[in-house]
Amino acid sequence: MRVVKTILLPLILFIQAQAFAADSQEYVTTDAPQTLSNKTLLAPVLKGTVVSDADLIFRLGGALHTAPTTIGPTPPATCAIGDQHFKTGVPASEVLMGCLAPDTWATIGGGGGVGSDDQIASEVPFTPTGNIAANDVQGAIQELDTEKFSQANANAIDFVVGTATGAITGERVATDTATIDVDIGTAGQAKWNVVGNSIGPNQIDETANFAWSGTQDFTGATLLGEIDTLDTVMARGNTTDNCTQTDKCQFGNGNVFWDIYCDDVNVCYFETSVAGDFRIRARTGHKIELYDEEGATPILTFNPGAATQLDKYLFAPAHRPKKTVVLTADSFYMQGSCALNTTLALISGGLIEPYITCTDSNSDGFHRSYKMPKSWDGGTLTFEVGLTNVNASPANDFEIDFSASCVPLGTAIATTISTTGEQPVNVDFDAGGTCGGSACVQNALVKKISAAVTPNGTCAGGNLLRIQGQIDATATTTTQVANVKIVDVTMEYTVVSLSD
Repeated sequence: MRVVKTILLPLILFIQAQAFAADSQEYVTTDAPQTLSNKTLLAPVLKGTVVSDADLIFRLGGALHTAPTTIGPTPPATCAIGDQHFKTGVPASEVLMGCLAPDTWATIGGGGGVGSDDQIASEVPFTPTGNIAANDVQGAIQELDTEKFSQANANAIDFVVGTATGAITGERVATDTATIDVDIGTAGQAKWNVVGNSIGPNQIDETANFAWSGTQDFTGATLLGEIDTLDTVMARGNTTDNCTQTDKCQFGNGNVFWDIYCDDVNVCYFETSVAGDFRIRARTGHKIELYDEEGATPILTFNPGAATQLDKYLFAPAHRPKKTVVLTADSFYMQGSCALNTTLALISGGLIEPYITCTDSNSDGFHRSYKMPKSWDGGTLTFEVGLTNVNASPANDFEIDFSASCVPLGTAIATTISTTGEQPVNVDFDAGGTCGGSACVQNALVKKISAAVTPNGTCAGGNLLRIQGQIDATATTTTQVANVKIVDVTMEYTVVSLSD
């Protein structure tokens, strides 16, 4: 049997009184505390009657209004465990309060709805692989933090929107009027206003292009966490692939900029715009190194702190610059029957210029000594001979063999120059030879270079270098040796530094 407790009106209609008399049920008609058993309470009621019964049932289905809690902006000062209060003037998620301990109230929820400052979990911009159980944004964020954000950790940035904190990946913010405070690890914070698309001028440079599409999706440059390196940023592609000659990517102070861009023929530039100077600075005790893409060692190293000028600008072996020394005929001393002519015209009827003539003999040749610069790497040399054949129909071969020796400081100078390691310069006057498809013509200036010559001895920059050229009678097949006039010899070598 159901028992219902109610509060009786002071005056009971006569009809109700008759009904009581006819009914076998026992009704409560007093405000005094009762322990009910098989009693029914009538509704509507005016004030409460304190009763206790495990099977007590309130039948309020016919009531015009129900208010099972106290109501107001502030709960009563005192309460007993189990009391409830409906708080007015607050969001729906905060209206219902419960007394959890004597005289202690706490918000216990808003009846299952979504608060005005909550966000449906399905609207969270990150799409997880699994399901999100939470129905509010804070719960969803906690789930994403622990289960779904491992793949986004590299790009996440802590931010603050109003009083809510969380993480973003540059995709979406909860409101299009929010200001995001990005912690950049300094005393100040970068403030990003969504409406103005701006960043504080004293915190992050404002010259970058930012844009929003719709009301919330960010389509500009990606926000990067401090763990990103420059290589990572530049490798993103979609943030750097629009740097063209007409729309350059710029870094600067608002007046002077670095321009970085690539033109239509795939040539890329790194240059200054306006009137800025180009400066690269090396910190004290550090170097500047220039690498190519494949090299494991630098092409060129700038070391401002090096002890000598020579060591301040050093090239790697595979990238050392070449230097040349042009030695005219009158720079040499003659050997055997070779002769230096300085009073006769090089070409009949022409100007007087120095030249050397020799005979077809292995003892014929020329030599000289040359002080090498300190920047010389002590490596190999090449020799290029310039000559002409004044015969009406030049023919066959003419060959000179070149060798060299080093004389370090404090080392005895030998009486001869070793021919060990010599390399030939063979001039072929015939068709298909040195002059190309056709035979060399009379008085033509002909150039031919030797293979690399390794000097004898222990060589280094600053050494005295002794060089010589000797006629190879066996390899010389032309009968026109007397008509061959040697004009100059160009020696080429490599250096380790920009400075001696």
